[in-house]
Amino acid sequence: LFAASGGANSMLAYDFGRCTLSMGNHFSLYEGVPLTIESYTFDPGVSQQILKNGLKLDVPIGRRWIFDVYGIHTKFLNSAAIDQYMTVGGEIGYRLLGKADAAKKKSGYLKFGVYADVGKNFTSAHAQFGTGWKF
Repeated sequence: LFAASGGANSMLAYDFGRCTLSMGNHFSLYEGVPLTIESYTFDPGVSQQILKNGLKLDVPIGRRWIFDVYGIHTKFLNSAAIDQYMTVGGEIGYRLLGKADAAKKKSGYLKFGVYADVGKNFTSAHAQFGTGWKF
């Protein structure tokens, strides 16, 4: 089925010596587009706007390791199964490239983390493994 979507993001970060505090904001919208094939009509019935706001703290550990902890609030602006939920998590990363003493530790990281989505009457825990890049 067809859908139209769009969004906008913003991010502000401040360095406190070696640590960095970041605030991110996100707005997105999703609209289903009915599809008719011969005499059959399919309407996905999707019409939703989502607002996300979050904070993240990056703390370097030694020369190549970094620890991140974060919290994100998600709010559905139209009717949904839940109105809102929080995501809380943390991850540890190992810097793969660049000099170990490079300023601001900008490079690629191999990361492992855990997080949970927590809402009224539900919790969903996750583990993730992947890469992260700082520019």
